[in-house]
Amino acid sequence: MRLTPRKRYLVDSKLQGALMIRTFGYWCFCVLATGLVLLLWQVATGPNRPFLEYFSLHEVAQRHGAVIIASMLLLPILLLDVLITSNRFAGPLYRMRRSMRALANGEHVQPVVFRDGDFWHEVADEFNAVATYVDTLKQEKTEPAAPIAGGTAEFEPLNRR
Repeated sequence: MRLTPRKRYLVDSKLQGALMIRTFGYWCFCVLATGLVLLLWQVATGPNRPFLEYFSLHEVAQRHGAVIIASMLLLPILLLDVLITSNRFAGPLYRMRRSMRALANGEHVQPVVFRDGDFWHEVADEFNAVATYVDTLKQEKTEPAAPIAGGTAEFEPLNRR
């Protein structure tokens, strides 16, 4: 069964939003840490001058402008990649939740199939086995029981002590 590509990348806004915010925070930390290391390197190896001169906008733009622009161009690419990658596990989780809800409501559930690039194919296989088992139990429950020689078809628990 071939599935079509997902039409939306933001499937679970809470989960995927948290991942994107976290990625943005890591990016900010990385830019600040890199800036601090560059500043310390410049202070340690550069000419002796007042410390505040290292923070002038002209000085920062001249020395590090290309790196700042490159990191700002990289941020949207990072966030898009996090969104696409998180979709590969958020999408299957979304499908599993829908199928589990339907199964819990007593509905017949079609086998869950994930896309080729998705994570957790084994979980879908295990869920499908459980759904098949539940369907079998429901079918056995609705079929009339055949009489057993010398007894009844109903299950009678043994009370052993």
